[in-house]
Amino acid sequence: MLPLPDNARVLDVGTGSGAIAITAELEMPHLRTEACDISPEALETATHNAERLGARVHFFASDLLGKAEHTYDAIIA
Repeated sequence: MLPLPDNARVLDVGTGSGAIAITAELEMPHLRTEACDISPEALETATHNAERLGARVHFFASDLLGKAEHTYDAIIA
């Protein structure tokens, strides 16, 4: 991933289990990491995984970028 400034906003699209978003947040805590998925079950799993690992990721339901409320400095998937 490219170097990003402090508080850069990153979005993981189609997060599934949350592995990418959680790893990004744990490895680069200076970022504001968010993740979305269309599946409620995936979001439940991802939220559980983030809580278990102590990762501060904001998860939300969205079909790709349809319900994104912000602009992002990087999109990961």
